[in-house]
Amino acid sequence: MKATLHIRLSAHDVHSGGNLVDGARVLGLFGDVGTERSIRSDERDRVREVAHHKAMDGQRGSIVGQW
Repeated sequence: MKATLHIRLSAHDVHSGGNLVDGARVLGLFGDVGTERSIRSDERDRVREVAHHKAMDGQRGSIVGQW
């Protein structure tokens, strides 16, 4: 799975010396990518689960939450 985060940093995100981006800001970006990958993984798992339930429809009793 590939996740790409496109951002634009301003002068506000730069440390005072040498135009270096604050390390906490960079770590926050890694967290953002991790969150994006988690969301995509969850969606993929839900799609598989729904497909599985549709394939098994009629072959077993009711599914949890089904009325």
